[in-house]
Amino acid sequence: MICVNCGKETHSEKPVCDECRIKALGVKRKGILNLVACPKCGALKTYKRWLYSVKKEEIGKSIVKLYSGRNAAIQIEVDNDEIDLFSEDGAIDAEVSVIADDSRSTFHDEIPYSISKESCPRCNKATGSYFEAIVQIRGITGAYSPLLDRVFDHAADISDRTRPNITKVTRRNEGLDVFFGSFKIAEAFSRKLTELYFSLYSVTKKLSGRSNGLDLYRYTYLVRLADLYRGAVVKISETPYIVLSVHKRTLTLMGLPDRKVIVIDSAEFFSSRFRVIDNGVNLESYSLMYRSGDEMQIVSPDGMNTLAVKGIYDDDHVDVVYYQGEYYALPPQSVKH
Repeated sequence: MICVNCGKETHSEKPVCDECRIKALGVKRKGILNLVACPKCGALKTYKRWLYSVKKEEIGKSIVKLYSGRNAAIQIEVDNDEIDLFSEDGAIDAEVSVIADDSRSTFHDEIPYSISKESCPRCNKATGSYFEAIVQIRGITGAYSPLLDRVFDHAADISDRTRPNITKVTRRNEGLDVFFGSFKIAEAFSRKLTELYFSLYSVTKKLSGRSNGLDLYRYTYLVRLADLYRGAVVKISETPYIVLSVHKRTLTLMGLPDRKVIVIDSAEFFSSRFRVIDNGVNLESYSLMYRSGDEMQIVSPDGMNTLAVKGIYDDDHVDVVYYQGEYYALPPQSVKH
């Protein structure tokens, strides 16, 4: 039959050829086919989901989305060739079918495509770069300290499952980033840190993809560690305190200038407004000159300063902190941790 519109042979019983009919329906392709593939195994990423099979069908669905027409009821189907996902940019051949009013018209199209490279979770895991969680160990002083390394080593050696699950450890100016293959082990590690040291942890999670129809998340555990030493000066709600001792659950402080000793737990401390003034740099160990009853006369290491101190001290040394023009003799540490 001859097309009533252009006069070409329709090669069917239809009065309009496929070319004229497709043009009348306003079917057009917009843009190119953008793909994301793993350069190691050729897996295909679509909408944050990695596919290791049925990739041709999924590519066909992406091709369909490139086409539109004047009528929303128009349906598009494609029969596309395979794509070598290890290749660079190129073009793919496809037979495109336009279905409207129970009639089907088909045309051939050559669709340009671009392939971006991104390693898939399977390959990342195989090469050791895969991780589900990061544990960020941070001191409240804001500076890197050897204490953070000791804390990490201690906690990591508690469980036989911890170290084999750690894929990477990064040391930063502000602390440690520890990468875990399992978020459950990362959470157990963070919880163990808060059991062993005066600290608090929080967790956030971010959607990182989908696998087998399930959302995949990447977790970040922030462990805030009170990396304080005896003699440090901290302000809590603008009141200054000298740190007397740091325990697993509590912090023993001496208020200034009244010298009143208080004990604060981790939840109360980390929920308060606090800042570290110094971390024990002004602490000196004074030596006993003589003792009379419950009073001692002590002298600084350079012999230039003497103080009279009341209290019962078992040894012949007293820790002294100089702060804002005053000398504060610290009471002895009665509890060892």
